[in-house]
Amino acid sequence: MISTITQSPPSSTFSQGCLSFVRAMSCGGSRRERLWSNPSIVRFRRSLPAASRPRVLVVHVGGTEIEMIDLLHNMQFFIVAGHETTALLLAWALLLVANDEAVRSRARAEAKAAIGNRPATADDLARSPYIEQILQETLRLYPPVALLARNVIAPDQIYDREIRPGDTVFLNIYSLHRHHLWWENPNAFEPDNFTPQKVAARDRYLHLPFGAGARICIGANFAMMQAQIILTTLLSRFSFHPAGPAPTPVMHMTVRPEPGVWLEFTPDA
Repeated sequence: MISTITQSPPSSTFSQGCLSFVRAMSCGGSRRERLWSNPSIVRFRRSLPAASRPRVLVVHVGGTEIEMIDLLHNMQFFIVAGHETTALLLAWALLLVANDEAVRSRARAEAKAAIGNRPATADDLARSPYIEQILQETLRLYPPVALLARNVIAPDQIYDREIRPGDTVFLNIYSLHRHHLWWENPNAFEPDNFTPQKVAARDRYLHLPFGAGARICIGANFAMMQAQIILTTLLSRFSFHPAGPAPTPVMHMTVRPEPGVWLEFTPDA
């Protein structure tokens, strides 16, 4: 089923967000200087005694010296990767389910059969395979991180383009997941794209919501378990329906629905 939510191409706002992301990630060493001039960092340094204001701010964690920029990058990673991406996955999934009656009915029947009236746990994951398919299809249509950046460490060539060490290569995951060469009805919400048979027949690298290789998201399995447990519990208790205009996917650091996801939900009697 092709819905009004998924059939439209990315907006100009999404494209502008992608460009902003690329520029921010490509600025190299200037990030350190920009961080140092951040008003919050400036106020913090000025609050220190004059003798304690080093040019490079270092904190001590477990006996290890870490520069403030690295500490802030790790904190940002934990917030975005550990919370926002899972929240976005669930928001987009509920929106898609709410707009597809057949999917909603099937998913709710599976959730009720799997857990009844109790909250789902990790032991219930195997009993809700269709709900996992819904999440994987949501990640295909709306990957929380639409672009991946990789630093080149060895010379290579992609078609006629020379790739040199020190370059930064950006992988457009959003476009890959909707490419007409690789997906039938690429803009449609089709959870059956992720049946075991179709997954086995498809190239592993056509679906990269968590990246791949040595830099694959370390929390991928946890994120999927968490999202499946939450979605199974919600679908077993509530029926969700659209309640407002379809949001537009906008690329910030993550793909966010703007102005937000508006749904009505009805609890089971």
